[in-house]
Amino acid sequence: MAWYFAYGSNLDMDRLRERIGEWQDDRRATLKGYRLSFDSRGKADIFEQRGERVWGAVYKVSEAQLKILDRFEGLHSGVYKRVRVNVECNGKTEPAITYVKVEKTSFHPPDDEYLNHILKGLKQHGYDEETIEMVRAIARQKA
Repeated sequence: MAWYFAYGSNLDMDRLRERIGEWQDDRRATLKGYRLSFDSRGKADIFEQRGERVWGAVYKVSEAQLKILDRFEGLHSGVYKRVRVNVECNGKTEPAITYVKVEKTSFHPPDDEYLNHILKGLKQHGYDEETIEMVRAIARQKA
């Protein structure tokens, strides 16, 4: 079992459940030293940046479930790669796996459906309106 850190549309528990089935545990988590952005397709990506943070959640998943996520994230076609990160949850630092875009591209805002998965997931994990509005602002910034 491993913690998987979701910051994009897989934050939406219903969407993730459709993709991988049930997971063992989940918790709200933040990733420090990174910032959220959206690539040229309007899909979530993260960049290392000192002093920033990414709001998300960790899910305790099996290796078989990670392999399913690999397909959704385009791991084998080289779109995203797995990266080991340390996230903060419940006042502790936990090692986790996340996906980061291999080739960085210019910003493009996500479509409403994709953004709504992210915002719904933040709400499901108990984030406050201020955090949700900050994520919405990141998604709607001008390129």
